[in-house]
Amino acid sequence: MISGLTSLQKPSADIKGALYSLLFNVLMYNQRYFFKPSVVRSLGAPSGGHEEVLNRAEFLSIMQAFGQSFLQTDIAIFQQNLAALEQLNVAWKLYHKVS
Repeated sequence: MISGLTSLQKPSADIKGALYSLLFNVLMYNQRYFFKPSVVRSLGAPSGGHEEVLNRAEFLSIMQAFGQSFLQTDIAIFQQNLAALEQLNVAWKLYHKVS
């Protein structure tokens, strides 16, 4: 019985991959939820600094989840999440948004 409970507490790689894909899609397609749209930025002018995070707690929780994945031994999840964060950076300049 105890071994059955332990196996239930350990999420499989399939579930982890799906969870991180969901988190990636939340960040990718709901950018306005996390960052205030800027007219200046949309016109192509530099914003001159870091952007304000509107829902900081949720954003940081998602980023911490990604960070925790890099501490795990599953190399497939590591690779998936590294590619996802790089894609977010290319699309939204994620690494420049928060100080």
